[in-house]
Amino acid sequence: MAKKKKTLLITRPDHDITTSYYFHWSQKVVVAARRRGIRVIDLYGKRANKKEVEEIIKAQNPNLTLFNGHGTEAKICGHKDGPLIIAGVNGEWIAYYRSHNLIESPQIYHF
Repeated sequence: MAKKKKTLLITRPDHDITTSYYFHWSQKVVVAARRRGIRVIDLYGKRANKKEVEEIIKAQNPNLTLFNGHGTEAKICGHKDGPLIIAGVNGEWIAYYRSHNLIESPQIYHF
């Protein structure tokens, strides 16, 4: 049986100064992951939305999800601050997220 290729899901909204910074910085993460043979699912710009995130997590089951964007203690946001993840609502998986005012500690989400 062939070994499953590692998969990274990354969101990169780009609608203001803060998300533009994360968008551009995270391009280096995308390039580095691909160089190491990791399959990258890059949801950038308008594609950083709840519908696409949920569909990909359910269908692809990525090994790691990296969220970039704004948020609060209870949610992580994507394109134009649309909610991607709401604490206690989404499926079970572990994610890394980066921005100010985001959920205070790592969470396990339930879809």
